[in-house]
Amino acid sequence: MSNKNKSIERGFEVFTKIFMKYDILGKQPRNIGNNIRINSSNIHTIEAIGKGYANSVTTLSHYFMITKGAVSQVVSKLHKEGYIKKIQAENKIVLLELTSLGKQALKAHDKYNLSVIRKLQIVESKYSSKEFDAFFRILLEVDNCFGEFIEEFKNIK
Repeated sequence: MSNKNKSIERGFEVFTKIFMKYDILGKQPRNIGNNIRINSSNIHTIEAIGKGYANSVTTLSHYFMITKGAVSQVVSKLHKEGYIKKIQAENKIVLLELTSLGKQALKAHDKYNLSVIRKLQIVESKYSSKEFDAFFRILLEVDNCFGEFIEEFKNIK
């Protein structure tokens, strides 16, 4: 095996460890204030709606690259718990908006994200902008690869 292949293999191992840690963090409910705890998939759905990335089950499904059924379950739970409201639009489309509780959750999530970004900025400061730009380009390509893997798996079914 060439050194480059060994480097890719080691990089994949590190990426796997990072992903597993991220997955562990994602399963830990976060306190958004007033002893209200919410899990990662719910808060990211709230974030997608609140920041305008998606505003319906269909657009959330495309955004997260998961089935409408999976999104519908999360949306129903968030609606029942008072984080989002459903608004009947034209053509039978149901649009989603955050309630005040949803906005509170988004604000808490943004605050958490800011603390994460600050820690990552410390890491970034250890590298030149050229090194960091190369790293970012690699991350984007890895992201594209994983998107392709997801599409391949969808086509296998």
